[in-house]
Amino acid sequence: MKHLEEIKSGTTFLQDNATVSFIDTKEGLQEAISKLLSAEIIGLDIETAKLLDHQQAGLIPCISRVRLVQVYDGNTCYVIDINKLGLDWLKKLQHKQMVAHNAQFEDTHLYHAGIDLMNLQCSLLAGRVFVGEHGLSLSDLSRKALGVDVDKELQISDWSADNLTDAQIAYAALDAVLSYHLWFQYEKLFQCPEATHYRGTYEFLRSLLRPTTKQLLQGLVVDVDAHKNIIKQWQASLETAIADLSSLGLLQTPESNKERIALKKLGTRFLSSSKDKQSVLRERLTEDELASWPLTKSGGLKTDVGALSALEHYPELQSLGKYSALSSKLANYGNKLSELMIDGKLYPSYRIAGMVTGRFSCTKPNLQNQPRSGFKHIYKPPEGHVFVGADLAQVELRVAGLLSQDEVINQCYTDGVDLHSNMAADIRARMSDEKYQEELDKFDGNEAKLFKHLRQGAKGVNFGLLYGSGAKGLQTYCKATYGVELSTEEAEDYKNLFREKYAGFTRWQKLIVAHSQEHGEVESPYCRLTRHFEEKDYFRGVFRAEPYSICMNFPVQSGAWEILALAIIYIDKLASEGVKISHHVYDELVLTCPYTLKEETAQLLYDGFAHGYKTVFPDCSVKGICEVSWGETWADLSNPDNGVLIYES
Repeated sequence: MKHLEEIKSGTTFLQDNATVSFIDTKEGLQEAISKLLSAEIIGLDIETAKLLDHQQAGLIPCISRVRLVQVYDGNTCYVIDINKLGLDWLKKLQHKQMVAHNAQFEDTHLYHAGIDLMNLQCSLLAGRVFVGEHGLSLSDLSRKALGVDVDKELQISDWSADNLTDAQIAYAALDAVLSYHLWFQYEKLFQCPEATHYRGTYEFLRSLLRPTTKQLLQGLVVDVDAHKNIIKQWQASLETAIADLSSLGLLQTPESNKERIALKKLGTRFLSSSKDKQSVLRERLTEDELASWPLTKSGGLKTDVGALSALEHYPELQSLGKYSALSSKLANYGNKLSELMIDGKLYPSYRIAGMVTGRFSCTKPNLQNQPRSGFKHIYKPPEGHVFVGADLAQVELRVAGLLSQDEVINQCYTDGVDLHSNMAADIRARMSDEKYQEELDKFDGNEAKLFKHLRQGAKGVNFGLLYGSGAKGLQTYCKATYGVELSTEEAEDYKNLFREKYAGFTRWQKLIVAHSQEHGEVESPYCRLTRHFEEKDYFRGVFRAEPYSICMNFPVQSGAWEILALAIIYIDKLASEGVKISHHVYDELVLTCPYTLKEETAQLLYDGFAHGYKTVFPDCSVKGICEVSWGETWADLSNPDNGVLIYES
């Protein structure tokens, strides 16, 4: 594509490409509709107004109203005053092909209002196919693709006013015009010989629009009282930790800056200061411990929750780890979460392919980063309903085996053999009798407990080496994730064991790296979402070279995402009345349904995952791919006593 030599202002671009017509009469609307009906494609944008004072007002349909609808036929952009004309007129156009940027926003608000746009395109998702996961805003892509500098100053203006300014009307029109012209740039790219498969990639992403819209509109019910109780417990524990830390000379930072400065001059150290916490660690830890302590990018001692979790053998420092963990929880899941609630519900926003591997990203709140324990019970289904959920079991290892056609991995899953236990048995077999007895003594001769420990180590080996890590990386991963400490010799031995045991996968790792280096990119296995490793000239986008491990990581993680995405599409299409998708976290998918439909819904969920696997990997076994459970809270889904329903086709 030719480089854009001139950057125009949004005002100039609008003047050059559209006549803006503000419509606030039925006669004007009728004339506009008659012209729009003959348009090949319509550029679409909406402006929303707040219904109440809330940080999500204007963004979430239940506390917002559509104020303007902008529709552009390639010549005229009609800015429709919804205050005076309502939205029903859009039903006459809902069969037309329309394009909006971040069409999820338009679809969510209009679907909530009863408008079903049947052929809605999204220029943001098209950009995702060519550009990657960053720089996808309308202003960014308009500058790259159209040479237009977009001023977003009016984005936060008062759209609830009865009389809008000419500047507001022009601003509103511009986004519809830009989306339209941006779409035609993508149409050209879709037709390029080297990018013909990208249209299929885009259509796959677009097929997730409506299921995601329905999910956002449903929201997620919160037990507000349970949430308040957790906050009280955390605050009480935090106060105890703070009191304990005073003995280490670490105090809370006073609100008064003058007081803080005065105390600092006296040598007081504060809990809010990473440097002060680092100084405590330097005083207490041994030289060997300091030498192996994880460091920040600037070379300081890490003081985050993960690093501090290693202080179990320092009782006097335990409160430091507790303080960091509790402070983080309160900051992220305390009042911040309460402020997002609307009548006892949260409305998390999922962004399709928002992460580099294609996985959904999630914000306000990020449900994919909730505390692992003691918290998920606050989430519950609507009254009269239950949760039905499942987690794709060991999906990344399964996908790795299927991609590489590794005989050992695939045979284990076909036979229903636990891959981690299988690896643990091999680790045991490599131990000398003396070494085994030494390890057994640590567990008071209890072989079952020792094997459980070995299985934890095996999980670290299987997952830690999946993306080409070395022995040093394996040591760090096993300690941080599973609490298993490996010597340098053990880590090297287990790395060799992994490569020998999974010879087919090891060969595939080498091949995928070589292929990626040759072609400068790597793709997902089904929809061929591309990760670039060299500069391309799609809208002058810059793609940085990535470490070789990404070449191994991307196909595996994106394959797992495709299985989940296909399950979502399948379930959305076939779900019975009352069965809805509630939320998902990476490889976990949770539905809501009436209590009487829990068995039927569990089967649907299993079948959805099986459909995802069979679509991406037609010849694979779906034995044991997930364990479906139900419960009256999200936490109940991980409690086997509550009711586990296992289905196999």
